[in-house]
Amino acid sequence: MTDAAGGLGSPARTGQTHARFPCFDGLRAMAAFAVLMTHVAFITGFDFRSSIGALTARLDVGVAVFFLISGFLLYRPFVVARLNGEPPPRVAAYFWRRGLRIFPAYWLALTATIFVLNIPADVPSGRDLFLYYGLLHLYSLDTLFGPILASYTLVTEVSFYVFLPVYAFAIESYPGRRRELRLLRRRSAQPPPPR
Repeated sequence: MTDAAGGLGSPARTGQTHARFPCFDGLRAMAAFAVLMTHVAFITGFDFRSSIGALTARLDVGVAVFFLISGFLLYRPFVVARLNGEPPPRVAAYFWRRGLRIFPAYWLALTATIFVLNIPADVPSGRDLFLYYGLLHLYSLDTLFGPILASYTLVTEVSFYVFLPVYAFAIESYPGRRRELRLLRRRSAQPPPPR
């Protein structure tokens, strides 16, 4: 939530680092619909046969919208903690929550793809299974795409999740940030101007 002055609002001042932003649910829904439509349009050949195919091909912007929303929601608790002079969020809990959002559904889909649908035709080696189940397959030329083609986006997402706390720690440790932090604290503590 933001206050009238455009500051961090009351959640930041009360130490509530996991504020809810209900309007993002609508943005996520639009982004999901855009991603679904771009995949359907590509797979059915609509992108190539229709005069508006160039537009449906660009609905892949939904992926960027998802990453922007994720970047804001996941980095915000680190910023709020820093502004409030509190310890940053626990990294283990952060990784646990991220893992629960991705791995169970992915593992179910991957298991069904490999062992029920038999894609690929031969059961992958133990090494390849480790890479697939660990969402590391994008880092090997032998397993670049994996049995689920779109899983490369999950690999990218996981790398972003790993990078984020490292980035937050680096920003926290940067020596020139103390003065900026004092200015931000002072600005967020000021009441909004009267209307």
